[in-house]
Amino acid sequence: MKTPREIILESHRAAEPRLDRLGEAVLAAELGTAHKASRGRANPVGAMMQKLWLELIWPSRRTWAGLAAVWVVLGVAYVTTRRPYDPTAHAASQQPMTSWVEEEQLLAQLLDRPPSAPAKAPAPARPASGDGPPAKSAQWLADDFPRFC
Repeated sequence: MKTPREIILESHRAAEPRLDRLGEAVLAAELGTAHKASRGRANPVGAMMQKLWLELIWPSRRTWAGLAAVWVVLGVAYVTTRRPYDPTAHAASQQPMTSWVEEEQLLAQLLDRPPSAPAKAPAPARPASGDGPPAKSAQWLADDFPRFC
C-alpha cells in the first residue's frame, strides 16, 4: 500500500515534463524566440563561467569598476610623466665619497690617529684602440652569427 506522500510525489513526477513544456511555450510567446533551458549539461565550461560571473563579479561590479578606473588613472599618469633615459643623471656622484673621506679625517682627529692617505680614483677603462670593438670581434660576429640563429 502506498503512502499519501508517495502518491503525491508520483503525480508531481508525471507532471514535471508537461510543466517544462508549458514554461518554454510561455517564454517563447513572451520573448518571441524559442527558449531552451540549459542546465549546464551541454557546455559545462560556459555554465561554470556564468556561475563565476554571477557569484564573484556581478555582485561587486562597482568595486571592480572602481579598481579598473584606478588602474586606468595609474597607467595614464605613468605614460604622461615618463621621461627619456638620461645616462648622465645616473652617474656615480663624488659627493658621498667626499663626505666619507671627511668623516674619516674627523674621526682620525678625534682619536688622535694620523689621517689615512686619500685613495686615488681609478682610471676609467678604455678600449685598446679606437672607439669601437676590434676588427677581429666584428669579423667573428659576421662569420659565426648564422650558426647561433
